[in-house]
Amino acid sequence: MATIELAGTVYEGEAIEIRIDGMSIEGKLPDPLTLVITGDPAKITTDLAVSIQGNVYGDIEAGGHVSCADVDGDVEAAGSVTCGDVTGDVEAGNSVSCADVEGDVEAGRDVASTTIAGDVDAGRDVRCAHIAGNVQAGNRVSHDNITERDEQ
Repeated sequence: MATIELAGTVYEGEAIEIRIDGMSIEGKLPDPLTLVITGDPAKITTDLAVSIQGNVYGDIEAGGHVSCADVDGDVEAAGSVTCGDVTGDVEAGNSVSCADVEGDVEAGRDVASTTIAGDVDAGRDVRCAHIAGNVQAGNRVSHDNITERDEQ
């Protein structure tokens, strides 16, 4: 079952047809496929990578990479996350690069941010100006200020 939400309305079905200017997109789509959204969506849930040209006013769950401006919620991605400010937590299978994060950050690889208000758990390097919580890193930690510290 496929689900897509447009302008607050949820559509469900066995298959979803995508049309551009009335023409159906047919044939094999490129792999990997990235969903590109222009505007300020309320929430995003997709199995694809997603690039949002705007802010997201809710949570993001993506099966690939995520890039966007600010997020008013949590971000969970199978790939990397590159965003502005995030008011919630960030969980990424790859690297995280955000301006400020008000929650915790968990990344399979590197974490780079200005300020993180929560804990950081990175598979490799952590490069942040200020971290308020604990830090666990598989490799190097570079910072200006960590309030509490648990580097590994």
